[in-house]
Amino acid sequence: MKNKKSSKEVKFPENRKISEKLLKGDRVIIAKYANLASGTIADMMYGYRRITDNVARAIIRLMKEREELNESLQQIINQ
Repeated sequence: MKNKKSSKEVKFPENRKISEKLLKGDRVIIAKYANLASGTIADMMYGYRRITDNVARAIIRLMKEREELNESLQQIINQ
């Protein structure tokens, strides 16, 4: 009988580059948009799991929303 805890292997190191661009709390928002658990998103961002299509769309949606918000704030500041 094995009692050894299995360690996770980073299979997708490119996911770490995406994770670096995210802010604190973004994983929860992405999980909400993709209808997944935040732990699943965290595993994807750490490179343990592959980023699925619905998660990729959720990341793009979050980035677009953030960009639109920044543009709106810039317009308000420039008035």
